[in-house]
Amino acid sequence: MALDSDERIINVPHALIGDNEDFVKIANSSGLNTEYSSNACYGFSFCLAKEGDETKSGYFEIISRDFSDIIPQKISNGASQKALELLSAHEIQSGNYPILFNNEMAATLLGTFWSIFSAKTVQEGQSLLKGQLGNTIAHPIVNIIDDALLNNGYNTRPFDDEGYPSQKTSLISDGILQSYLHNTMTALKDGTISTGNASRSYKTSINISPSNLYIKPGLSSKSELYSVFPKCIEIVQLSGMHSGCNTISGDFSMGAQGFYCEEGQRKYPIHNFTVSGNFLQLLKHIVGLADDLKFKLSATGSPSILVENLSISG
Repeated sequence: MALDSDERIINVPHALIGDNEDFVKIANSSGLNTEYSSNACYGFSFCLAKEGDETKSGYFEIISRDFSDIIPQKISNGASQKALELLSAHEIQSGNYPILFNNEMAATLLGTFWSIFSAKTVQEGQSLLKGQLGNTIAHPIVNIIDDALLNNGYNTRPFDDEGYPSQKTSLISDGILQSYLHNTMTALKDGTISTGNASRSYKTSINISPSNLYIKPGLSSKSELYSVFPKCIEIVQLSGMHSGCNTISGDFSMGAQGFYCEEGQRKYPIHNFTVSGNFLQLLKHIVGLADDLKFKLSATGSPSILVENLSISG
C-alpha cells in the first residue's frame, strides 16, 4: 500500500499485524488461587522515502484490545506521511529553544525513564527521586499515573505477578511526587502497601514494572501549543534512546528530527540536530499539555508536551 501511495516511497522494510492472547494463573500454598485471560493486538509499519540524495524514514503503530481498530490502510498512510513530511529538511542553528515533543516521542521518553519511579530502584540508590516523596518535582500541570485498571489498556489486568490486586496509582499529582511503584517486598521495606506492580517471568525473581503508565492529557489541541511561543521546535523522531539516556542521573542527549515552527505553524522540516537536557528538569519546565494522549507498544502513553527550554545542537 505504501509503495503505491507516492513514488518517493522506496521501501517498506517492516510491516506487521499481530495479536496475542494470555492466560495467567497464580496459586500458592497459602491459599491463593486466581486467574485471568487477556488479549491485545497491534499493527505497525516502517517505510523509507527518498527525494534526490535525501532519505527519510517513517514509523506508525496502532495498539488496541479490539482487532477492528487495526486498519492496514491507516497504518500504511501514517508511516508514509511521517517519512514524506521530513523530506527537504533544513539544518537548525544551535541554541536554547522551546520544544514540542509529539505524543509518540513524549511517550517514548517516559518509557525510557520510567524506572526512576520504581521503589526497588529508589531503595538501591539508583533513582534521582530518592527522598523526594511529597516534594514538587514537576510543573503543577503535570500528573503521571500508572493504571492497571485502565479501560482497554494494553497492560490492564486484575492483579500483578504476586497475585496482588491491581489499582490506579497517582505517581505525580499537580507536580508533587505522591508514590513510587511497589511490589510487596519493597512496600514492606518502606512501611507501606504494594501498588500492584510486581512482575516476573517463570525464570526470574520478583521485580517491578509499570502497567499502563501515562502523562495525563491537557485540554489544549496540539495546534494551540504551536502558538504559545513565537517560535519552537517540534520533535517527531528521536534516536539513540539507550546510549544517550542515563536513567540514574536523568540526563539525555539524543539525535532528533522534526520541524521548525513559527507564527503558530510548522515552517519547514529540520534534521541533523541533538536535543539535550535532564528528564527531571524537563518535567519541571513543561508548560503545555495537548489533548492527544497516545500509548506506545510499551504501554507508556503521553499527550504532546511543550517544554519551555531545552538545548539544541545543530
